Amino acid sequence: MAARFAYSAEDTRTSARPEQRQHQYEYDSSGRLLAHTTDGQRTEWAYDANGNRTHENGQPIASYDAQDRLLTWKDQHYSYSPAGDLQAKTSAAGQTRYDYDALGNLRQVQLPGGQRIDYDIDPLNRRIGKRKNGQQQYRLIYLDELRPLAELDAQGQIRSLFIYAGQANAPTLMLREGKTWRLIADHLGSIRLVIDAETGQIGQRIDYDAWGRVTHDSQPGFQPFGFAGGLYDPDTQLTRFGARDYDAETGRWTAKDPILFNGGDANLYGYVLQDPVNFVDPEGLLTIYVDGQIRVDAYPGQPAGGNEHARAGEGRNYHVHIYDKSGRNIRISTETWEPLTDKDRDLYNKSKEVKRFCEGLTDGEKKFIYRVNREVFHTGKPTINQIMRIGQMQSLRGGVPRSFLRAGGLE
Repeated sequence: MAARFAYSAEDTRTSARPEQRQHQYEYDSSGRLLAHTTDGQRTEWAYDANGNRTHENGQPIASYDAQDRLLTWKDQHYSYSPAGDLQAKTSAAGQTRYDYDALGNLRQVQLPGGQRIDYDIDPLNRRIGKRKNGQQQYRLIYLDELRPLAELDAQGQIRSLFIYAGQANAPTLMLREGKTWRLIADHLGSIRLVIDAETGQIGQRIDYDAWGRVTHDSQPGFQPFGFAGGLYDPDTQLTRFGARDYDAETGRWTAKDPILFNGGDANLYGYVLQDPVNFVDPEGLLTIYVDGQIRVDAYPGQPAGGNEHARAGEGRNYHVHIYDKSGRNIRISTETWEPLTDKDRDLYNKSKEVKRFCEGLTDGEKKFIYRVNREVFHTGKPTINQIMRIGQMQSLRGGVPRSFLRAGGLE
């Protein structure tokens, strides 16, 4: 899929031209998506003080309570459990009900037409299966904490195998029914085309709006990946990322951030600080540094479940995830400041922004980021002093420390 892109001075995407369709994006002073124009049609949004989308093209579309819970969206009404999980959505079509387990995983959705969707969750909070009205639809086997390796059919036979190369959160190849399929993704990891690698035949095409809502899907369910590489369910129209589900219609999570305000956003239901064009949240990582070129994320290991993610396994280095403006996710050791694996090194060598950032750090800055990364892993958040210093560091480098300033109450 050929495409051309343009960026602002802050390196946010301002235009995209995939397959001759022109997309233009505008942002407000907080970096939130303000407007999207495609094929001459412009849509503009406005937000309240805490980043909740309230207006579209000058008309009110939503209302919220003091806890940022969505109460109404256009003609739909929402209600919540005592824990803050979305419990029911009522519209002219009827009521959709949502049920969760004790850890906040979405386990069941009852649709207005009477269909019931059940999800199977493993001890690592990964979605490993789906049932519709009691009938098994698929099962998933994982390569690691987040990436599915294989999809099994209802009889437990392998339906598809996935091969990852280049993009962290979306596979590059799918082996299915004796064919090799190429999965074409955009900079976020959103699957756009699935193409027969031998004949060039298009097996699936998916189009999205600016918030990730599917506007066209030529073959729903052909493969499980959707917006930003998450697991998309065409029945519920929700996308699963890590431990939560994203509703692209409203641009919000269905449940609060499990690590609460330690996630770096004062809005516990907000998705990537209301900038879905440039950022993704595949793992529930905590952003510890942002500037115009790169974003540095740390993993809140113990509060998020105790996985030794930050050390990449017993005895391995603590590391951070560094994203460039093209969406490359490069793991860098904060002990050696070298790429963690050969794959990370290959991506590192391709990213001028990440190389420039890492090579430009002073020894003192490297030690400081190492300490912040460890603090986030063991406690779920940096200390107040670390938050203040991150803000100073970003200001000196021309960065925009919006997530930490908001989370720390410093704005």
